[in-house]
Amino acid sequence: MSTQSQRNPRSSAAIGDANRGPSAAAARRANVRRLVDKPTYMVESVHNALVLLTEVRDQGGIRLSDAATVLGVAESTAHRLLSTLAYHGFISQEPDRRYVAGAQMGIEPALAGTQRALRAACQPELDRITRATNETANVMVRTGTLSRTIASVESTRLLRIGSRLGHVTEAHRAAGGRVMLAELDSASLHALDVESPFPEGFAELLAVVRARGYATSINEVEDGLSSIAVAIHLDDEAIGALVLLLPSSRFPFGSEARLVKHLATSVERIEGALRRGGPELVVDRRRS
Repeated sequence: MSTQSQRNPRSSAAIGDANRGPSAAAARRANVRRLVDKPTYMVESVHNALVLLTEVRDQGGIRLSDAATVLGVAESTAHRLLSTLAYHGFISQEPDRRYVAGAQMGIEPALAGTQRALRAACQPELDRITRATNETANVMVRTGTLSRTIASVESTRLLRIGSRLGHVTEAHRAAGGRVMLAELDSASLHALDVESPFPEGFAELLAVVRARGYATSINEVEDGLSSIAVAIHLDDEAIGALVLLLPSSRFPFGSEARLVKHLATSVERIEGALRRGGPELVVDRRRS
């Protein structure tokens, strides 16, 4: 599939989203979650344990020193958390001392090299696009019919969408998932549809995404949350998506061109950084 349309996004949004406003998605909201904000009185130890599980899942494993750095705590504290997770079977320790996903995780860990390289290439642009738009920015990857957020920078606005780092959503609901699904050929899409049927009219929606080079999602992942995304390519393959998240009340219905331009500029820079990353990333991807 040609990537030209992905790199030269045009105006307007995907079917059923921005052009029609939030009401267009009402029929598909039966399973939409309420907008989730950071709890005022969050249990820090539970939060830290879940952050570690997310890191293990998305990076393929973690060392004690890295766990302490990610959490901003002493190694002794990180060790207690890791030991507790290992005791309950969510992680296990390898001979090289790395902690990897255990049997209780129930999900295949991501290829560490691929996602580490992608996150490294995206981080400067996540920071830049968040400053430029003052909206929360995410990087998503897709595994089958699911999409996963592997990096996030949160807006500083009072009314904003919080970080969705580690969140997993149905790919057909999320803008990032849609723009990656739009890159697949018909046989691959059919295989996914058999595994987990897409909603009626989804093929037509993907056709619009392909033509316009970006996707939107209005109130379909969480009520009150809207997103707009452009695919990230390496060797003409969509390996991720750069996403802007914003409250639906602030989504520029029919006037998305400014946000799309920021996304396209950042994606071009990210793809350049990935190409300069050398052969290791390519080799790692081919193992998947």
